[in-house]
Amino acid sequence: MPEWAALVELLQPLGIAGIVCVVVVIIAWKERQRADCEREEVRNLSTDIRTTLIQLNKESTKVAVESTAAIQAASAHIRMSTEELKQQSKEYIAALNAVNGSIQEVGRTIEKTVGQTNDRIDRWIIKNGTMGG
Repeated sequence: MPEWAALVELLQPLGIAGIVCVVVVIIAWKERQRADCEREEVRNLSTDIRTTLIQLNKESTKVAVESTAAIQAASAHIRMSTEELKQQSKEYIAALNAVNGSIQEVGRTIEKTVGQTNDRIDRWIIKNGTMGG
């Protein structure tokens, strides 16, 4: 503690009031240094926060742009798929109509064949008499 002793010896001529003033000045100076450090820390934190917010804004903008592009691509794909489904539906309906037409044609052929067969049976019965009798 030799430096304190030297300081007390130096301040003795000032008296109690002088020593109190010097102590108050030292305390105020230390407090000012602490406040300056805190202000610098706050300034640094503020800068960090601002930088982070700017980065977040850039990232959110990037995500929004990418999301919009993905949504547009999905919408285009859905529209294309919908068009493909419509086209396939038309093709299936056309195929079903063709099958239905073929079935109707087969039905007409069967009706015609049955009719012709009945006519031949009738002619045979007329020509040969009743069956079994």
